Amino acid sequence: MILSFERPSNILVIIEFNIVDQGVLVEQILNAKALYIQPGKKGDRPSYTFDNPRILVEIPDTIGFIKEWKNIWLKELAKKYGLKPQKARVILEKFISDIQAISKFRIPQI
Repeated sequence: MILSFERPSNILVIIEFNIVDQGVLVEQILNAKALYIQPGKKGDRPSYTFDNPRILVEIPDTIGFIKEWKNIWLKELAKKYGLKPQKARVILEKFISDIQAISKFRIPQI
């Protein structure tokens, strides 16, 4: 993921993800169209760093990457698990649908 900031400083940040192991995280970022960047150290959990300063970064789909992302993720998962592309596509579509359903779940207000 390449992030370009204009304010308060002009800077370019590259965040590398392992497609197979962290694909769900990338999918969630693309779905939310945003992510928080927050300092921490290896092993930190959100509950440890909840009060740390952070910035919210908007991730718009300005170049149609979401569609391409699904193809990239599909190929990598098919390769890792030895699946034919058609079978991998069916599994991935179901998996993405389940992830989206979970991410949209909200506890009802009483």
